[in-house]
Amino acid sequence: GAFLTMLVLLKMNQSLQVDGRIGFDAGWYTSTLCIIFALTPASVGQPRHIFLAHLWNMLVGLACREIPTTGEYGLPLMWVQALAVALGISGQAYIGNLHPPATGLSMIFASGPKWTWRTIVDVMLADMVVVIISMLYLNLSEQGQYPMYWVGLGWAGSGGTRGVVKSKVRSLKRAVAPASKQSHEGLRRRPLDGDQNKTSYGAISNLPV
Repeated sequence: GAFLTMLVLLKMNQSLQVDGRIGFDAGWYTSTLCIIFALTPASVGQPRHIFLAHLWNMLVGLACREIPTTGEYGLPLMWVQALAVALGISGQAYIGNLHPPATGLSMIFASGPKWTWRTIVDVMLADMVVVIISMLYLNLSEQGQYPMYWVGLGWAGSGGTRGVVKSKVRSLKRAVAPASKQSHEGLRRRPLDGDQNKTSYGAISNLPV
């Protein structure tokens, strides 16, 4: 699976370079493939983490690259690179979306003008290729499952997003059931108008004359 996925990424990158675009570096995905195929259930290798962590670190790198590194008030490049990595890590931790291999993109994008906004599109396409091929290959086995979740509202142990949704539905049903039961019991206990009339008429007819 890792061989096939890397082969497709290399071919994809080669095709982009033929069209005059720099594309991306397929080497960025070596650690990602290791996580997907060797640590498949790990949360850091699920699609949401791959897409969002790559996007976040690329944006951080592009933003840090705007910091001047020349002139009287420029910062040394190593400071900018260190800042990009720190922001990339802290941002992933803050939003709860960790994918360690993606952190390198923050430093790469902050280091020079080779990688641009257009590269983001290429990386997102490469992410889609990685996820689709991994999903098709790993799910060939009856015991294999990838991804463990998509949106990631819950951990795999709780059934992932589907498990969280089912849990919320069950909780809602439990909350609605007592109120519905009380309303049905109230309807059963309330006498009808005809019954009330019968009761009143019977009570009057039994009065002594």
